[in-house]
Amino acid sequence: MDSANGATFAKRTNFSSTEFSGRVNFFRATFAGEANFLRATFTGEANFKETDFSAGVDFSGTTFTAGVDFSSATFSGRAHFLYTTFTAGGNFRESQFRGRTLFTGRQAAEAHRLCPLSTVASYFDFCDLAIEPSLCATAVCKRHCIN
Repeated sequence: MDSANGATFAKRTNFSSTEFSGRVNFFRATFAGEANFLRATFTGEANFKETDFSAGVDFSGTTFTAGVDFSSATFSGRAHFLYTTFTAGGNFRESQFRGRTLFTGRQAAEAHRLCPLSTVASYFDFCDLAIEPSLCATAVCKRHCIN
């Protein structure tokens, strides 16, 4: 799959253990049902900018070997990033997490800070991130990010 630009996935989608080679484009895609990317591998850049995950998504055990862009993405259901590997970092700028959100394992140092203030998190952009119902992370990021 090279591009799912603007695609709508109406039912549950299972990309579990899929290897995506080259650039993958899910720009403005809508996942109306649950999306499963469990243990998937992305060897090229992955674009999830402005993607809508309506019913939940699982990226647990997934590896992103190149950059991944989740900027302005909406996670309405649960969002799991358990033991996800971001080799070249990721962009979560202006993303909204409205359901239960879990970042653990290899990227835990980045996730608990939610802002690129340390050397470990310097490859991540969590600026203007909104995690509901607690929006304290957004206030911290807006205070420290340089535009």
